[in-house]
Amino acid sequence: MQVTILQAAMIKKIAYDECTPCNGARPEDHYETLTWSGNIIETAQDKGVFTSLMNADLVYHDGADGPDAAVRLTAKGFEVFETL
Repeated sequence: MQVTILQAAMIKKIAYDECTPCNGARPEDHYETLTWSGNIIETAQDKGVFTSLMNADLVYHDGADGPDAAVRLTAKGFEVFETL
């Protein structure tokens, strides 16, 4: 699957976030990319990019409001991450 430059950057930002179970190291599966939305969605542009990834089923958002919501890559999103 092709992603834009901004989408690729967001996918990497999620995967390498320091609050994941891997503490910023390269994850081995999509469950290891779980982090807080406040670390990932910081600007209006980030929100738009994240939403586009969510619509493409590349990221998961737990639906909670605020910066403490959980986000991660989906299995499909992790496949894309591995190609970046």
